Amino acid sequence: MISGEQRRLVADGPAIVDEHGVRLDVPPKALDALRYVEVALREGYAVQITLLPHELRLREAAIALEIPEDELRAYLPAGDVSTGPDDSDEWVQLDQVLQLQRRIRANRREEREQRRTGHGVFEEELEPDEW
Repeated sequence: MISGEQRRLVADGPAIVDEHGVRLDVPPKALDALRYVEVALREGYAVQITLLPHELRLREAAIALEIPEDELRAYLPAGDVSTGPDDSDEWVQLDQVLQLQRRIRANRREEREQRRTGHGVFEEELEPDEW
């Protein structure tokens, strides 16, 4: 998802040119996404592109995050994810769901790294002579 500012076209900026030579200007961030898709396809990966509205039902957001719906629902009272325009907790804002997804992934990477290196919260809780 790119912001409104990032969706703006740039004078003499990136473009896609079709087989007839017709130029289609695209925002720089959109070109970055297209390059990512093109490289993946060239390397033999399957690519799925999903168009999502700016607001998602909680169930759809949980599927997009690949987490259980009740886990996502637990983030609502903490204010990590805003609800829809009618304050129904059944609708959530896509941009905040994506930010949450980045935080969850970063936390999981950090936890894996701590387990891999043997460092983490458990060593900090013990006195040196206890371990």
